[in-house]
Parts: sequence; C-alpha cells; structure tokens
Amino acid sequence: MFQSWTSPFLRRNEPVLIAVLLVAIAVFGWIDPRFLSTGNLVSIAQQSAVIALISFAMTAVIIARGIDISVGSNLACSGIAAGLAYTATGSASLSLLAAIGGGAAIGLLNGALIGFAGISPFIATLATMAFARGLALSLSGASSIAVADPVLLFAGRETIGLLPVSVIIAAVCLGLWWFVLNRTVYG
Repeated sequence: MFQSWTSPFLRRNEPVLIAVLLVAIAVFGWIDPRFLSTGNLVSIAQQSAVIALISFAMTAVIIARGIDISVGSNLACSGIAAGLAYTATGSASLSLLAAIGGGAAIGLLNGALIGFAGISPFIATLATMAFARGLALSLSGASSIAVADPVLLFAGRETIGLLPVSVIIAAVCLGLWWFVLNRTVYG
C-alpha cells in the first residue's frame, strides 16, 4: 500500500525537489528565525532572479546535450563592458548595448570553438570562462565600476510592492520559457 502511493511520487523530480526545499527552509528557519523574515526572503529572491534568468538559457543548452560553464564569467565580463561604456559615455543605451555585445561576442567565440574548430563544449567553454574572467579582471583593474544611472539600476534596485522588479522579470521569463518548452514545436 505505502509503496504504491510513493512510487509515482518518487518517479518525478519536482515533488522531491520541493520537499527538499521545504526541509531546507525549515532547518534554516529553526537555526536562525531571522532567516524567515520578509526582508531576508525578498533578498534571497532578488539574488536568485539573475541565476534563474541564466538557468532558462542553460536549460536549452542542456536539452540539446551541450554544456556551457562560461556563463558566470560571461555575465561578469558583460557587466564590466557595460560599466566601462557608462563611465566613458554616461549613456544607458550604449551601456546596455555594450553588455549585450560583450555577451554575444563571448557566445560567438564559444560557438566558433565548438562548431567550426570541433572542440568539445566542455573544453571550449572552460577556455572562454578563463578568458572572460581574465578579461573582466583586466579591464576593471580588479575593482568595481560605479554606475548611477536610474535606467541601468531599475531592474536590480526597484520594487513593486514587496516584490523586486528583477523577481517579476524572472517570473515573466519563466512563464514564457514554460510556454516555449511545453506548447511549441521548438520545446
């Protein structure tokens, strides 16, 4: 009887992951009650939004039986490109274009190494990870770049009610990505 009820439950990953998440939240809340405070939970959600956005794209890579371990370094390098563009021009538009262009350039390098040079995706993205990390450190002088433009800071700083805008953006992208994967031929 017990096995017939648990078997279908354990065959799917989602319920198990939700159970593990709930246990982790309970344990951390028991260890330190401040963990369950609204401010801390909002902070965790805000920090997780960027990781969620990257994970949506990584899902497509993994579904295609690929791997890309350079995404974190690519994100850092793109952010430095945006910061340098902002410092040089003071333009939010050029800063956003620099971030997109920097990320696209490293992605193009990954694609060229894998598609044209025939290098294993793991090795190619390991190389571009080191390259992007080194480039970000070199261009920034290993220090942060101050950005004060409200347009550039909007998604990371503003809230709508208690929810940070970054969490709302991640939720909308999750809905769109779910639709693409479940309701289109591509998915």
